Amino acid sequence: MTPAEARARARRELDALASSVTRWDEALLDQAVLHLADTGQPFGMNDIRQLVPDGACAQAGLYFQALVHTAGAVHHVGYVTSINRRAKGKAVGTYLLTTAGRDYLLARRAARRTAAGRAA
Repeated sequence: MTPAEARARARRELDALASSVTRWDEALLDQAVLHLADTGQPFGMNDIRQLVPDGACAQAGLYFQALVHTAGAVHHVGYVTSINRRAKGKAVGTYLLTTAGRDYLLARRAARRTAAGRAA
């Protein structure tokens, strides 16, 4: 398998798993990312883990990978050591939310509100 084929396979597998993130968790994680981005500082999974409840953290990695692979949503700026004990000191990326990424998350939030208004 070539590196390009491996990346394509990994992307397909992540896309399939990302659908397991509930709309509630997605909304919570969108809010956390927008909050972290507002600080102007790089952020990553360590920061998200400190903000969201454990239940949402279980899906946060899939959510974050989906965000990273959404074209132009975040810009990778570095690495830090994971605070997740199960990661055993693994390096995790830090990112900045792009203007396109902010627009994407705000549009998704607006769509959720519109859908909730129709359901009421």
